[in-house]
Amino acid sequence: MKELFGLSAVRCDYADVSG
Repeated sequence: MKELFGLSAVRCDYADVSG
């Protein structure tokens, strides 16, 4: 379940960078 959290975090980061 840690992988799921990591994926979510990466997605959030990407969204933030994308703007």
